[in-house]
Amino acid sequence: MAVFIHPAHRKLAAITLMNTDSNGVIRMSLLDLSMILPLLRLNLELVRESDELKNLALEAQTTGDMEWVQEITMKLDEMEAKYL
Repeated sequence: MAVFIHPAHRKLAAITLMNTDSNGVIRMSLLDLSMILPLLRLNLELVRESDELKNLALEAQTTGDMEWVQEITMKLDEMEAKYL
């Protein structure tokens, strides 16, 4: 399984890189922070959705419901495919 990078993660990385000095210290203005906050919220939603599906898949596997596991895996694959 490939690791997918959501556009929000790329934007966070770009903003951080632009605000990192030659010593590796991150210095951000209030404007930069205001750009990051919505991206952090989106990141939270993505992580939460992914973790919920993975926990459901584990529960389905524990109960032996392989149809449910496949259904959840398809949802995870669809989620990942959006960002590849």
